[in-house]
Amino acid sequence: MPEGLSEIAILTLSGIGAIAASFAGFSGVVVVFGERSHGDWLSKDRFRLVIMLAMSLSCCFFSFTPMVLNLFQVPPRQVWVYSSSLLGVSFFSFYMYVLPQSLRLMRYRMNNIDDVFSIVIIFVVSTAITMQALNATGLWFEIGPGAFVIGLLSLLFVSGIEFARLVLSPIKNFHTRSRKPQVTALRPAKPAKGTSSNRAV
Repeated sequence: MPEGLSEIAILTLSGIGAIAASFAGFSGVVVVFGERSHGDWLSKDRFRLVIMLAMSLSCCFFSFTPMVLNLFQVPPRQVWVYSSSLLGVSFFSFYMYVLPQSLRLMRYRMNNIDDVFSIVIIFVVSTAITMQALNATGLWFEIGPGAFVIGLLSLLFVSGIEFARLVLSPIKNFHTRSRKPQVTALRPAKPAKGTSSNRAV
């Protein structure tokens, strides 16, 4: 075990990395749901899949960053400063990509539940950016693994929300279509054989 990092921190980071890798693997599951298996994707579902993959893979990568830095004999305090700085920059880049896309989707849809989820994700990402900045600078609390782990858990939280939305979206759409009344067009009856519709009376 590398010296400098506590055993609890290493086990926590390893566990989070394993869970993040599982979420990345779940992306193959959502493809077979509904019409996606035939290549028919809604724009919002494509957006959610990108978020899910980006969050899970980023979480998997950053969970091993402190241990890799420690292998290069970086002091423990600097390990968390560098790790939080990198994670904060990643969060900020993601925030700049997600915010315009979320606002655009919220403008063209009428679904309060989806809007609430989007607002929650934006709030979680904003909070994570703030905590990584505070941890990197040492303001308000001591520099350490706590804020960094919370940032990783935020990535898992966002990835889990998007996975649930991708799975439930086809079910909700099927339920909505099944409740619509089936309207069948009435065809005019064919005249009986041996008769003529134009026969004079």
